[in-house]
Formats: sequence, C-alpha cells, structure tokens
Amino acid sequence: MDITKEKTKRELYSLLFHYNYYMDIWSCFNNEDKVNYFNGTKSINPIGRGSSVKKAYADYTNYLKQKEDE
Repeated sequence: MDITKEKTKRELYSLLFHYNYYMDIWSCFNNEDKVNYFNGTKSINPIGRGSSVKKAYADYTNYLKQKEDE
C-alpha cells in the first residue's frame, strides 16, 4: 500500500463530516472538536468547508498545508 494512502486513511479516521442542510454545505473537522462545532463555540482545529465531502476535505488539508508553510 502506498504511504500516502495509508496516511490519508489514518487522517480520515480522526475526522468528522457534517452536512448543513440549511446552508447546503459540508464541513470537515477533527473529532476532538465535535463538541465545540455543534455548540457553536470556537474550534481548536481548522474546519474545512465545501459543496461536497471531497471539497470540504480539500479545504481542510489546504489549511493545514498553509499552516505548515508558515
């Protein structure tokens, strides 16, 4: 198995995806932040958003890459 695929599988295991029916948008966030996310309080980790699960995940990973480059 490819190392990248293995890393992605482990990373996806710790994420939650939520569809907001009213806003018609998907959110992707770390499992540790589920209480903050659903209570509307500030999250510790980034939240990716997009019109599909893939786009929300891409937004989440892009934010993490930007943070690493800083």
